[in-house]
Amino acid sequence: MATKTTAAAAKKDKDEANVLCHVVDAPNGLSLREGPHLDFKRLDVLTNGAEVGLLPLPGGVKVPKWSLVTTHDHTGWVMDRFLREG
Repeated sequence: MATKTTAAAAKKDKDEANVLCHVVDAPNGLSLREGPHLDFKRLDVLTNGAEVGLLPLPGGVKVPKWSLVTTHDHTGWVMDRFLREG
């Protein structure tokens, strides 16, 4: 059982290492959505200056104009023009 726990912890550490830190650059806030389109449900509104983790997409998938990010509370999609490297 300890082997599974150790493997899970190692995977989590590896996943966290792949997250790139970015900062929200949107004076009026940035909608965090369930999917990469304005029609998807809004999960939250991120404040200007909030730090988010930019998540890599599997298999080199590209979603133009959108980025998958994680916060302390949610994982969701934002329009990438409102992010800057932090």
